[in-house]
Amino acid sequence: MTIREVFVDATAWVALADIREARHADAVRIYSELLRQRSRLVTSELMVAEAQIMIRRRVHHQAAMTFVEQVNESPQIELAFLDAALEAETKAILRQYDDQDFSFADAAAFALMRQRGLTHAFAFDGHFVTAGFILLT
Repeated sequence: MTIREVFVDATAWVALADIREARHADAVRIYSELLRQRSRLVTSELMVAEAQIMIRRRVHHQAAMTFVEQVNESPQIELAFLDAALEAETKAILRQYDDQDFSFADAAAFALMRQRGLTHAFAFDGHFVTAGFILLT
C-alpha cells in the first residue's frame, strides 16, 4: 500500500541513526520503502529536538548534526511547527488522555496528525496506537 503522507516520530529517527538500536533494521526497511514510494514525511520541530538529543547521546554529535541537516535539506521531509491552534489541541489531548503518560511532543504529534488528516505514523511508540493511529511495520 502506498501512503501519501506519514508522520515520522523521534523513535523512528533515532532507530535510523543508531545501528545498535533494536529496531534499526526495521527502521531502515520502512524508511527506504517510504522514500521509494515518494511518500511525504511529516515531522515536527519537537520530534527533531527529541531525536537530536537522543542521537547525540547514543551515537555522537556529528550524527546528530547530520540528522538535523538532512531534515532541513530533504525535499521529501516537511518540518511542521507548533502554532497556537496546535498548542491548544495538544493540551486538550493531554487532558483527554489523562490516564496515559503521553509527552507534550507526543500529544503535539497527535494534534498535528489530526489537523492534517494523517492516519499512519513511522514510529516505534505504542502511544500512537493508543491515540488511534496506525504504525508502519
